[in-house]
Amino acid sequence: MQSMSLPGAPYRGNSMADGTYMTLIEHLGELRRRIIWSLLAIAACTVLGLGPLYGVMKDVITGPLNTLDPHTTNVFARYNPVVAMLRPYLTQGSGPQQVSLHNMTVMEVFTVKFKLALLCGVLLSAPFTLHQGWAFVSAGLTKRERRGILRYLPLSVALFAGGVVFAYFLAIPVALLFLLSVDPDVTPVLMYGPYFSFIAITLVAFGVAFQMPLVALVLARLGIVPARTLARNRRYAIVLMFVLAAILTPPDPFSQVLLALPLIGLYELGVLLAKAVERPPKRA
Repeated sequence: MQSMSLPGAPYRGNSMADGTYMTLIEHLGELRRRIIWSLLAIAACTVLGLGPLYGVMKDVITGPLNTLDPHTTNVFARYNPVVAMLRPYLTQGSGPQQVSLHNMTVMEVFTVKFKLALLCGVLLSAPFTLHQGWAFVSAGLTKRERRGILRYLPLSVALFAGGVVFAYFLAIPVALLFLLSVDPDVTPVLMYGPYFSFIAITLVAFGVAFQMPLVALVLARLGIVPARTLARNRRYAIVLMFVLAAILTPPDPFSQVLLALPLIGLYELGVLLAKAVERPPKRA
């Protein structure tokens, strides 16, 4: 992308549909228009989250916790074979069966409900808002840059979704099963607000961490880090995985291990992908 020019002069960043270049003022007006449309879409979908879809979003967020209850009616927390298999080993048969959520302040339930509605709005409007962002950015990219982004974007989305699914159905339920049964003589009382923050942060952390194979692939493709360097420094990468897991997950060793282990597997996948796409060295 080229640098900006003075107001009123042709700005060679984004071009119109007919191929003519927009001025800087027109460029900023285009950005403003797309931001406004995106915010309107998020607001409209957020209203749905405050009303008819709030119950669905609540069931989604409480799903990992309700998984601990074998008799739950939450459709997102049906029988989990991993939790059932690990329960005797992690809890010595005295693990929590049902844990309720509570509020400490008057505004806590409303605050979480608004956050859930906003999350619902962002998710439902994501196709439209991403289209608006791509339409604005792609006009200032070369054909090669657009092709490169579109080539790796599906992989990035798939890896993020894989991280979220892994955390939702495996890592978080197992972590909750272990953390809530450390001392069977203590009755756990969970606050609605901190629980929501724990779930949201953990899901995003796993989704971001699962981008590692894509990062390795791009670095090798650009010739910045060769695949043989990634393979040779495997031992240092494993240490880095545990450090990264400690930063991204809540402060307990069990959650860190649950994230570090798949990260190591993803690192190995990244090495394989890097070898597959790495360009051969040019002859002198």
